Amino acid sequence: DSILSIVPGTWEGKFIWAPKVIENPVGAGWLLYYTGADEDVCQRIGVAFSSDLYNWVRSNENPLYEPGRWADWEEGQWANCRDPEIVYQETQETYYMLTTAKTTHNIGALSLAASDDGLIWEDWGAPFLENDDSLMVESSQMVRDESGLYHLFYHEEESDGTYHIANQSFLG
Repeated sequence: DSILSIVPGTWEGKFIWAPKVIENPVGAGWLLYYTGADEDVCQRIGVAFSSDLYNWVRSNENPLYEPGRWADWEEGQWANCRDPEIVYQETQETYYMLTTAKTTHNIGALSLAASDDGLIWEDWGAPFLENDDSLMVESSQMVRDESGLYHLFYHEEESDGTYHIANQSFLG
């Protein structure tokens, strides 16, 4: 059974996919960030809450995020904003979100947004571009190893593999 179903006629009326579930870093329960798309496949990010991982309630704040003016994102057309990757930085008490995006110059990118509460997001632009290429950067995953090095894993549209880059700084 689906834990979140589409809601016809809304921002998530055609598709819901790409869940990212995290334990609530500042409270009890779980957060499920996901991609919703309307009939035009205009994509946005939403969140739902659960105390037991079985029953989920959508946030009244949904949709939470769509990329800023730097992105090729517009209602009424296919617009990329999917595959949310959420990282909570305890030392900064800040949530960060990476999503699949495309710039106004038709370059595949990852968008970056920040939030103090995981609900209200500030768009920070595109810190990662795919080498002047129109192919989409998808399904990003960020992990920090025991040495403090940040590892970004991602897929490039039309490729047969997964890519990896690493940096000492999360925002580097």
